[in-house]
Amino acid sequence: MSIEADTRVVVPLTAILPNGKSKPRVSARVLKAIDAIVWNGASRSEAAHTAGLKEDSLYRAMRLPHVIDALRQEFENRRTSEPFRAYARQITLAETSSSDDVKERANRWIAGCDGLAPVTKVAIQAQVSHSFDGIGFAPRTINAEPDNEADEP
Repeated sequence: MSIEADTRVVVPLTAILPNGKSKPRVSARVLKAIDAIVWNGASRSEAAHTAGLKEDSLYRAMRLPHVIDALRQEFENRRTSEPFRAYARQITLAETSSSDDVKERANRWIAGCDGLAPVTKVAIQAQVSHSFDGIGFAPRTINAEPDNEADEP
């Protein structure tokens, strides 16, 4: 999921601490790697490649306290962003609603967000042609004359 840059708070490259000293700088490349990790689900090596960093450089940067703070802030921004909250509400509806119709619509919405095709109605039309020509019997002769022995007392 990618969110426009102007809709979320971006970690400042430098900040002034209460004692007047400047906080250590988070480089634009490290911020780009953090963005790839948090918003796109990239691994550390993928994020390093995306940001134009070596993997070990990103590893060392991710161990610095101010970079960890930037990563936590970005995860907090994602967790509290409106699209994520809407997604979480739909999951809650799909799991806890007493209406089957609401559950079905919420699951369809979730499937669409996750890149799965939303559930659609399936209509099957089957045409069966079967013929029956009757039952065939071997011809036999039937004697229609009354039986004389049955008439005697």
